[in-house]
Parts: sequence; C-alpha cells; structure tokens
Amino acid sequence: MRALHLSRNGILPGIGAGLLSAVAMLLLGRLWSAPVPPQLLADRLIAWLPTAVFSSILGQLESAAKPLLFVGLLVGQVALGGLIGALVVPLVRRGARPAAVFAALALGVWGLLALVLAPVGGIGLLAAHASAGTVRSLIAFAIIAICFAAALTVWSLGSGQAATFDPARRQMLRWVGLGVPSALAFLYIGRFFVGLSGKSQIKDEQPEANGLYPAITPAEDFYEVSKNFVNPSVSADGWTLQIDGLVNNPKSYTYDELLARPAQQHMATLECISNEVGGQYISNGQWTGFPLHTLLDEAGIKTGAVDVVLHAADDYTDSIPVAKALDPNTFLVYKLDGQPLAKDHGFPMRLLVPNIYGMKNVKWLNRISLVDYDFTGYWQHAGWSDVATVQTMSRIDTPRASGVPAGQPVLVGGIAFAGNRGIKRVQVSADGGKSWDDATLETPLSPLSWVRWTYRWTPATQGKVTLAVRAADGTGAFQTAEEASPAPDGATGYDKITVHVGAADSAAVPAVRPVSVEQTPVPRNWNFTP
Repeated sequence: MRALHLSRNGILPGIGAGLLSAVAMLLLGRLWSAPVPPQLLADRLIAWLPTAVFSSILGQLESAAKPLLFVGLLVGQVALGGLIGALVVPLVRRGARPAAVFAALALGVWGLLALVLAPVGGIGLLAAHASAGTVRSLIAFAIIAICFAAALTVWSLGSGQAATFDPARRQMLRWVGLGVPSALAFLYIGRFFVGLSGKSQIKDEQPEANGLYPAITPAEDFYEVSKNFVNPSVSADGWTLQIDGLVNNPKSYTYDELLARPAQQHMATLECISNEVGGQYISNGQWTGFPLHTLLDEAGIKTGAVDVVLHAADDYTDSIPVAKALDPNTFLVYKLDGQPLAKDHGFPMRLLVPNIYGMKNVKWLNRISLVDYDFTGYWQHAGWSDVATVQTMSRIDTPRASGVPAGQPVLVGGIAFAGNRGIKRVQVSADGGKSWDDATLETPLSPLSWVRWTYRWTPATQGKVTLAVRAADGTGAFQTAEEASPAPDGATGYDKITVHVGAADSAAVPAVRPVSVEQTPVPRNWNFTP
C-alpha cells in the first residue's frame, strides 16, 4: 500500500523517470561522446574543492572515490526526479493537460541542462565550447529531457487512473508500467557502476620469474587514468586534428593523413601525478608516432606565442610551453605496442611529453591552439601543478614475500625513473638509512624510459627488516627523502617495504610498505586524475 501511495504522490514515477534519463545520458556519452551531466557536476565540484581537501578525500576513499562520487551524483539526480514527480503527478490528477505537462517538463529539463549545467560544467552557455559540438550536445540534452518528460507524463497518467481500477489491476499497472522499466534501468546503471569500479583498480601485471615487472609494459596492463565517468568513443572517420591560434597557416589533418606521415618508434615511460610512493600508476611503452614540432613547423608559429593549448574530445584542456612543444621528443602517437591506441588510452591520437606527468600528456586530442598567455587547464584550476615536472622516483617490486632464511641471498629489485634526466644511481638500505649500497642498473631502453635495478641482499639475522630504496638522476642529485602526498606536485619520499626473515621452514609472509605517522594518506588505486 505504501508503494501505491508513493506512486500516487508521484515520487516513484519521478524516480523511475530519473533512472531512465540517467540511462539515456550514459548511453549518449558512451556512443556519441555527448556531455554527461553528472560528469559536468563532478568537474565543477572538483574545481571548487581546495587541493588539500581533495587530496585528503582521495587518501581516505582510495579506489572507491570515483564510483562513490558517481553514485552520489546519480542519487541526487534520481531524488530530484522524485521531487519533480511529487509536484507533477498531483497536477495531472487534478486535470492538467498531459501534452502541456510533457512540453513544460521537456523544456524545463532541457533549459536546466543547456542554460545552467553546461556553463557551470565548463562547456559554455548552450554547450558552445563542448568538444562533441554544440548541435550534438544540445540534441543530446533534448533526448535526455524528452526521456524524462515522456516517462514521467505517461506514469503520471497511469498513477492518476489507477484509482478507478480494482486492486489487482492497479498492482499490474504499477509493476508492469513503472516497475519493469525502472528495474531494467537500475540494472543497466548497476552494470555501469560495476564496470566503473573495476576500472578504478590497478591491474595486477604479471612479474617475470625474478620478480621484476617487464621492461616494456604490455598494452593490456598499461595504467589508465581519466577524469571521466564515461570515456569518449571517438571514431577515426570524420575525426580531425586542428592546429590554430597564433599560427601563420592554420591546419586540419585527418586520421589517414597523419598515419601516412613518416612514423618513428618512441620508447617512453608515462607516470600519473597522482602516483603515490611505491604506486603502480607508471608504465613503460613502445609508442608509434611522430614529433609534434613537424605539424607546428608546417603551421608556422607566430611571434609572441607562449603556450600550446591542448583540447580533447572529453572537453579536457591543458597546456605546455611552446619550447616544450618543439622538443624533438614531444610526440603525437597513435599506436601502443604496435596496436592502435585503445579507447581508454586516447584513440585516435594522444600526446607524449618528456619529463612531465601524465595529466599533460593529453588523450583524445582533437585541437592544438597557440596562445600568447599562460593557459591554465582543468587540473591547474583545481590547484595541481602547472609545470608538472616528474619527481625522481624509485620503487621496490621484489621481494613480494619473505620466509627466506637468514644467511641466504635475496634478490631485491624494482624500477627507477626521473623523466628525461635519466637515472645515474640506485641505492638500497637494510638498516633504516644508516648505510646505503649501490644496486645494479639495467641499460634503459631509451633516454625516456624507466630503469630496472637489482641488488643482492643477504640478511644476517632473523626478524623484521625494513628495506628502502633511493635513486639519483642523471645529474647525480638524489631524490628527496621528504614525504609528500601527490597533490599538487607529485609524491616524494623513499619507498620502503618490511620483510620477515625467518628459518627455512617459515611460512611466506607478504612484504608490506610501512606508512609513517607523518605521511599524508594518498590513494593507491584512484583513477580520477590523468
């Protein structure tokens, strides 16, 4: 009876309409790369939050942060639908014309999306600056509005007429007319949520027999990070890369035209600025592409250009200085490990910039514009670094478990990275940093690649031992021991693991990374920042 009461009051029809419109917006975002209203709200929310607060939230929620944000915004949207339903259904029951109700609802929701949410979300009034295009975005908003208005109007009629039916017929109307579509919508959103949660987990890349990760990260294991709930699906057909702004000859290139250019193999490591000390948001890949400066040379850069602004199909923006864009190692790439870029890695084209964190290595690139000022992008507005130079880092990947008896050698190993500065030295300590021994370095696969290192350690006594690692870049400067969370300039500090040295018959115990009391908790699996 309470469900019937809620239905007659309009709350359940409003919730159902909210669920159906949510499905419509997710499908339009996935299939059409249209703006997703919850994403627009999330973008604004992140811009409003102080960097320290945002970092603290990430540290507390870790991999659950992005899915929980999505659920929170979705619940708010559905609750708003219930509120609107509570206002509309009584009007219909009192004799309001259904056609007028539908028109008012559709126009009102469309206006809310196009005139309020779009500018708040950073894509301009009437979605004027949306990468999906103004017309496409406005059509998508219209479809969402029509789905909501049509569902609520139809269910309002059913709710109002139900009082004249016998109880059995009322129940059938309620469950078939309202319950079944709402349940299907809920199942689709649940499936989307499960997929979103799965993407927020770092893939467990398979190590080699010696415990080290492969020198080249397999494409399927390459870390993936974006700001989006729904990553854009960009088709090569009709896609162009525009070069405009302060250039003498604005250019536009199709996908086939770019693929026809002389290609180069480009070995480079990419690291996310949200990667914590010891974290997994770093991968090394074999890319295929060509230097960005070849396109800029053809366009002809005008005097006075300061920044190169990078626009993406998900309305993400960032910038790099002109000098960095002209670096011969700044590449436009379209393949990873010999295969076209996967959707989540930026198909059809992305940028690779040496010595700069991944957030400025823009994916789904569709426009490059030169400007005469220091352009601040998406994450800079939220307080993250504008320079974004990678910090010198080192990580212990093996041993993963202890149980090795005292007196027997143990292979300690991992990776080190310092951008284009290279790695000159890696050292390991087994006594809390009182003494350091040099590790053996593999030859890097390129000047822009990480270095794998190994060290033979023979524990003298049983018990807990904390191993630490530090690296020196190509200039000889060691990474700082000062512990800092990723925001705003990238994490710093020494990676440490605690191993348990026991007798020969001791059970293996997983090695763990200790966290100091002073260290700010940081996310291990968050995938919201690039």
